[in-house]
Amino acid sequence: MNRFSARIAFLAIIALFVLPLVLAWFLYSGVIGIRPAATENLGTLVQPVVPVKWKGLSLEIDGGRSQPGMEGHWVIVYPLPDDCSTDCLDLVTQLRQLHRATGRNQGSIKILLLSRLLPDPDLSRELLRIYAEFSLGSRPSVEFSNAMQRALPDVQSPSVNSRFYLVDPLGNIMMTYSGDDAPEKMRKDLKMLLTWSNQDKRP
Repeated sequence: MNRFSARIAFLAIIALFVLPLVLAWFLYSGVIGIRPAATENLGTLVQPVVPVKWKGLSLEIDGGRSQPGMEGHWVIVYPLPDDCSTDCLDLVTQLRQLHRATGRNQGSIKILLLSRLLPDPDLSRELLRIYAEFSLGSRPSVEFSNAMQRALPDVQSPSVNSRFYLVDPLGNIMMTYSGDDAPEKMRKDLKMLLTWSNQDKRP
């Protein structure tokens, strides 16, 4: 094999290993505007996004009321059914597992369990027994309730109990979820969103 052929063979070997990496970088960085199907969101996109005002909501903190401090976080909002029994508590437990599964990103995520009624002390104790990191809210303002209603897709009935909202750090409802598998879908979407947002923060 002459020197020219050896050089061609060497370059071919390099290309064999490098080109797949370069292609993967272009796909996932969004430079060429194409993403693999595996990175598509599992929730229902809210278009356009619906802003919410956290200042119109107060939370239960040690038996008192407090401002929520949700700004700058990814927030999962779960409007609790009026009768939060077995199925509801199962979903709440899944939300605990979702939060724990985010690992080092836990500080970037808050989970708001929202009741439209006055706080039930027994229920509040049970929810915090399941997971002390939950934020508990009640009696949302008309403006806050209307924002959640506007974010629902037309095909989704307002009476669905297991519906969830994902609010971005800028305070916009960006995705909704429904069904018993919603926590798992949110976990996967959050993993993707947090990966992308962390990449955007890199210098």
